[in-house]
Amino acid sequence: YGLRYREHLERHSADGHSIDVRSCSDAVLEGDFSGAWRNALSEHSTSPEELAGGRICLPVAVGGQTMLRQRSFGKQLQRGAAAAGTKGLVMAGLMRDIGDSFSAIFGALRAIGSVFARHHIIVLENNSKDKTGLRLRIECQEDPNMSCVLKDLPFIKGLQGLGAKSRIRHLTMLRQSLLEAVRRFLSTSHSQWHFVLMFDGDIFVDQPGFNPANFVAMLGLLA
Repeated sequence: YGLRYREHLERHSADGHSIDVRSCSDAVLEGDFSGAWRNALSEHSTSPEELAGGRICLPVAVGGQTMLRQRSFGKQLQRGAAAAGTKGLVMAGLMRDIGDSFSAIFGALRAIGSVFARHHIIVLENNSKDKTGLRLRIECQEDPNMSCVLKDLPFIKGLQGLGAKSRIRHLTMLRQSLLEAVRRFLSTSHSQWHFVLMFDGDIFVDQPGFNPANFVAMLGLLA
């Protein structure tokens, strides 16, 4: 169904406008987060075509496709941005061996954070075989809105992959450690924080990930 829907949009654009339909992974690789979709936060940009600046990023999930197709999406995005503009957001996730998706996920997270009054990213990493840990050290040194917990846990080094024995138990332990890091940050911060967004660090590894505009628009459902 998703493929047929994509082909339909490529052939027929709303109201005769030309739409360049791209996958979210294409947009991610180009780092296309802070451009056209944020311009849609102006009060006059309400249609999907205006929202994407003539380009629409279609997530694989049918729900995301349907939402982007609705002409009310622009106004919903505006409401979401207005609601986020006075709030604080903490984003926290586990990371391990995320490879070339590093720039994609942090581009998406920072795009979301830029809509809020303040944001902070907390990452817990353990035993990556690639350069994920090294890159996180650099990111955390350069970004004041980011904290990293880098753990060396030899006893679970090979117990986190799919099919590994007690995988859920070990991941639960790591997520509990991440939650404790979030609580420590909140207890020592002098700023106000209203939301905690938990993310999977490998959400962009060999998959489309997510569109930051969709997350901000979700807040517009409640605004």
